[in-house]
Amino acid sequence: MSTGRCSICKEIKTVNRDRKTGSLVCRACYTRKRYHNSSFHKRCTRCGETRAVGKRDGEDKPICKVCCEKERKHNTSLHEKCFFCGNIKPVETRIESGPICCVCYNTQRRRYGIKTNRNKKHQDVAIMA
Repeated sequence: MSTGRCSICKEIKTVNRDRKTGSLVCRACYTRKRYHNSSFHKRCTRCGETRAVGKRDGEDKPICKVCCEKERKHNTSLHEKCFFCGNIKPVETRIESGPICCVCYNTQRRRYGIKTNRNKKHQDVAIMA
């Protein structure tokens, strides 16, 4: 990993060399490229749809991103108390003070006019806390 200009988005970021093309590609563009490339998609063991793999279960079987998100939102054993509102909800992000739910994260972003940037999500919210 090194800093350079991504060959897809043309921004200067941390990049890796693409094994097939030899070009420099940032993580966001690499993930987007894989997500839209159907040759990387597998049949989900939960819903049966052929989609991008979000994670694999204990037996290394693929689970799509849609099912992963549903599990995260509906499995209450994964929920934690939000640092801002105190409600027990799925964790959207974490700061040094504790976990933050999706509602509080989005409210804080709108209130302070912070642009969405997945790579800086933790830093953005940490500034507001």
